[in-house]
This record gives sequence, C-alpha cells and structure tokens, in this order.
Amino acid sequence: MHEERHQDRYAACSTKTPSSAPIPACQLKLAGERGYKVVADIKYRSNSPSLSAEVQQLKAANANVLMPSSYTTDGILLVKTMAELGYSRTRSSRRTLDFPKKRSMMRSATSSKA
Repeated sequence: MHEERHQDRYAACSTKTPSSAPIPACQLKLAGERGYKVVADIKYRSNSPSLSAEVQQLKAANANVLMPSSYTTDGILLVKTMAELGYSRTRSSRRTLDFPKKRSMMRSATSSKA
C-alpha cells in the first residue's frame, strides 16, 4: 500500500472518444491506488477550436499534476491555452505514478471496473 502523498492533486484531460477512454481510466485508477487525490476528469471533443473552458475547469480544480491524453494538435492547443490562461503548475505524471509500460497491464487495470 502506498502512503498518502503530499499535496499532489491530479486531473485527467482527454478526448471524448471510445478509443481514448481506457487511458484516463487507467491513469486515475493508478493515481487513486497510490494515494494521490484525483480532483478532475475532463473530457473534450477532439479537434475543438478552443479548450479554454477545460483549462478553466483545471484551474478551478486546483490540479497541480495534469495527466493529458490527446492527439498532437489537441495537446498543442491544450498547452497553448494553459499558457494563455496562466495555468502552468503541472508536472509529469508518468514518472510520478510509475505507470506500467505494457498495454496488457493497462487493460487489466481498466477491466476490473464493475
């Protein structure tokens, strides 16, 4: 069992597509299992012209670690919007959570949902 982490507040931000659904589900499951506080799970339409509302939700949730899952163009827009709106208190989640590198581990983490 992992001890309670310091003040890290995690948020997932991903596209609303069936193929991307397992990624944030796995990220949030692992974050919770490791004692991190999950504060938001934000979904957006791929190729959105703006992600301002989503970044405002991240700011309101006061997440300091962001776990994005997006296509390249959406990721670029997300980072640009974060900079424009002054939201930059994020760290890399991969190293922090020690995410499994194998897809089979991700599938098993998401398949245990009842």
